Amino acid sequence: MFVQKYRYNYTGMQFFQINRGASIVRLEEVVKMIMLASLPIKCLEATILAIFLTQGQEYLKRFTISFVSEFNGKIFRHVVLGIYSSGLFGALGLSRREDLMYKPLNFPSLSLLINNYTEAYHGHHHKLLRVKIGLPISHRPYMLEKIQWKGILIPFNKGHTKKDINNILDHYSRFLRGSTNVIIKKSLPNISSDSFKTAKKQQNPSYRKVIRLGMARNKSDNKVSSLLSTSSTWRSVTNLPIINSKLAR
Repeated sequence: MFVQKYRYNYTGMQFFQINRGASIVRLEEVVKMIMLASLPIKCLEATILAIFLTQGQEYLKRFTISFVSEFNGKIFRHVVLGIYSSGLFGALGLSRREDLMYKPLNFPSLSLLINNYTEAYHGHHHKLLRVKIGLPISHRPYMLEKIQWKGILIPFNKGHTKKDINNILDHYSRFLRGSTNVIIKKSLPNISSDSFKTAKKQQNPSYRKVIRLGMARNKSDNKVSSLLSTSSTWRSVTNLPIINSKLAR
């Protein structure tokens, strides 16, 4: 993969400023600078680069995967670009460690992919605190469209069982694959989807107000509520009902 041809930036200097809140169109300008300069890059630059190198390859579904870990009392952050195609998951990116970057399309489920990263973190004596998985990234973004970094947030330091977390990941992966337009809200505390918070008003109607999807349980199970939106495209995550169901502890 072309991204792996870039050297990792060990200098401690930031050669390129990446604004996570910038539009995809604006980030494309930074990618052009990265390719022209051919300087060492870090994981965030590599993820943005991978997004644009795969732009237009619509057989690939893409989403960001962000990690927060702890080692010797220090917090470390890492991000890669998750990809899905033909029933298999993988990832693109760069890292100081070879087992925390590129993953080939060999994983039949999202939970297996995340578990592979989890084992790699443990192998480097890092305590994984949380993993954040974004929403699918459009191959045809609007002018003001941004990368949605927060689709679901999964804490690994709250005592949840591996089975519970895998269930959440596998259900969310069906949404990423496009095989379901329903997210089942389990009664698993502190696992939430922050990306459905109210979006800033923009010119495109697809960015109208969206209700935040949290994990707080409604008064009655199986109560369905729809997100407010106007289109059924990936980018607006529309008509996404929330079904509450009890999860055996």
